[in-house]
Amino acid sequence: MRTYHLFRHNVKIFFKLGVIVGFALLGFKLTGINYDGDYNGTFAPGSKDADAVVAPPNHAPIAVSATQLFADYTADETNSDKKYKGKMMELTGVVESINRDERDNVYIVMHAGDLQIVQCSLSPNFKDKAIVLIPGQTVTITGEGAAMIGGTPVMVKCSVK
Repeated sequence: MRTYHLFRHNVKIFFKLGVIVGFALLGFKLTGINYDGDYNGTFAPGSKDADAVVAPPNHAPIAVSATQLFADYTADETNSDKKYKGKMMELTGVVESINRDERDNVYIVMHAGDLQIVQCSLSPNFKDKAIVLIPGQTVTITGEGAAMIGGTPVMVKCSVK
């Protein structure tokens, strides 16, 4: 009898856990996040895994400096999300560093002032372009505005001009 109650208790726990995981996966699907963590935005035509984002027809990319982007997000994160999030941008600034994350994705850190940075995650097909960049060099990066994460404005699916 005791074994039956333990079994029944475990089934209830696994059922609840399954429901929670199911809702989490549904939430990812509705927000545009793949299970591998990549964002499903608007990508270049013919690119299977997101070469780079492209502006919708008749929409020019938003041109902004790294310093201005940081200042905008610091002043008002909500309005900055409305202005930049999900939109194609051309960010101009000074390269502070070129790094790799734990998944071997390349990202560029742009200088935006004293102890202020903007992070640009490169699309996989543009990793080789980062090799030629030098800290201190001024560059223009095209990508999609994502959000402010941990006090740092972030762009995704970026390419280097």
